[in-house]
Amino acid sequence: MEVPADLQDSSKKIQPFVAAIVATDQPFQTACVTIEQAVIEPRHWIDLLTRYSLPPRYEKGVSVTAAGQQEIEAVLAAAFSDWVDFVFVPSPTRFVIYADHDEYTTFYAQTRSALKWIAEVLTGQGFETITGMKGSLSRVIRLIVDVKSP
Repeated sequence: MEVPADLQDSSKKIQPFVAAIVATDQPFQTACVTIEQAVIEPRHWIDLLTRYSLPPRYEKGVSVTAAGQQEIEAVLAAAFSDWVDFVFVPSPTRFVIYADHDEYTTFYAQTRSALKWIAEVLTGQGFETITGMKGSLSRVIRLIVDVKSP
């Protein structure tokens, strides 16, 4: 799956955010995005599913599993580009993500070192970390992107 041209053009911050998440020293083999809630009709998500002859579903619990870096980036970019809340679970699992439609992305990790690593990668690219969870195995990264308008 390739990232659609309209996402590439309209998402100057989504693409680097997604690329930073996917580019690890231990590449993901697969990843699953599960929709928690769609606030409005998710046109990027629907377009992605339609291109691959998948039913355009986005109700709670719908999951799409991608294999390989390109597919994973495409699915993750589509999810971030719409007003949806979702869970992202890659394999192998260094961390998991819960992202909400208010543009907050929470990373959960089994170890502090994994959490510190992803936070450093993302803040190094200019994304804002929300602090105040000292000692926790989760970290909130704010992704501020103005691509939500239809």
